[in-house]
Amino acid sequence: MTIELPSLSERKEDIPLLSMAFLRKFNSKFQKNVTSINPEAVNYLQKKEWKGNIRELENEMERAVLLCIKDFLSIEDFTPETDSAACSIFRNLPVNWQQFKEYKQRVENELEKRYITTLMNDANNNIQHASKIGNLDRMQIYRL
Repeated sequence: MTIELPSLSERKEDIPLLSMAFLRKFNSKFQKNVTSINPEAVNYLQKKEWKGNIRELENEMERAVLLCIKDFLSIEDFTPETDSAACSIFRNLPVNWQQFKEYKQRVENELEKRYITTLMNDANNNIQHASKIGNLDRMQIYRL
């Protein structure tokens, strides 16, 4: 007996439910606490062409949950630019140890800057709220 199942691209209305199921699965697997997917990200997932069907969606969700540092998934967690930006850090690494240490410090500074910028955006530029979200002391945020 053959069962015809339409592709995920033909069942876009199933994507929000499937995504939430995968979110729960990978929260448990990675001991994370990502609580939701924002509507912009759901819209992005529904517009995407899913050639790999549900397994491709599952892989995308696994990667997004694993790498997510917030308590919700946003469109940035699914876009290819995120991967290329992360990988660009490792291009053209210096060979000399001293140059490498300087390079490492620049990368750390840039990552801290991006983290604090994202944190402040999420907190509507309220330092007290940002300190609660990021579990940081207010003075740390001022310093950073």
